[in-house]
Amino acid sequence: MTRILRDFCISVLAMVSCTSCFQQNANIDKVTIEEIDYFQRSVPGFIDFVTIRVAVIPGSIFGPPGREEYLVERAEMGSAVPLDMRRLLQMGASNASTAEKNSALMVQPQDMRFVRLGTLAVRPYTDDALGSGSFMDKKSRDYLVLLYADRPGLISGNLCADSTKVNIHVSIDRAGLHWIKIKNVTPTLYEFENANPSELAFGVPTEPVISLGLVEDLLCFSCYSFAPMVLRPHECTSPSSDGEKN
Repeated sequence: MTRILRDFCISVLAMVSCTSCFQQNANIDKVTIEEIDYFQRSVPGFIDFVTIRVAVIPGSIFGPPGREEYLVERAEMGSAVPLDMRRLLQMGASNASTAEKNSALMVQPQDMRFVRLGTLAVRPYTDDALGSGSFMDKKSRDYLVLLYADRPGLISGNLCADSTKVNIHVSIDRAGLHWIKIKNVTPTLYEFENANPSELAFGVPTEPVISLGLVEDLLCFSCYSFAPMVLRPHECTSPSSDGEKN
């Protein structure tokens, strides 16, 4: 009962003190819906309308999605639609939790509560998945992740998934929402770091992704209708340390 009351109070306080809960430029109030190709370029396509759903991933950046909500019910492709950041803030504050005990992420302080707000693009009315729809920096074309944290801190880690490495270094300077960009340094190396976009796009791939690659796995965690195996990177270990374990 005490925990429920605490979480409720956190959610209410987040809404009341909303003006101090946004990273600089995190409170962008519009997003342009775009159909994109493999290189994140805006292209003409065949999708007329799209619905955006948000799924929470509490206490982690990777992992299976939890509760889902509709963010944008029906938006025309190419249009700029309102983005309800207050609602996203409330969703983050209500679902944040500490990291799992066996998490490969290093979180400081350890009692920091955070949650990733993942996204999914679906067809209106039918909810058929369109692919790994994601927020993007409209100018740089970088993929963006939206993260909520309840206090200042640091989330970091060097994670591996098969032959791919993911380096994470996210500095949280205040409680609230934060944009994180995914940099594709090499075909097998990705970096997550703080971002400060001035304009947002929401990119929807031109064709549904049937067999997800790493980028889609990194971005889309509610696409389980066609991707039941969710990427769960582990802490990188050297060959020598693996040999010692064997």
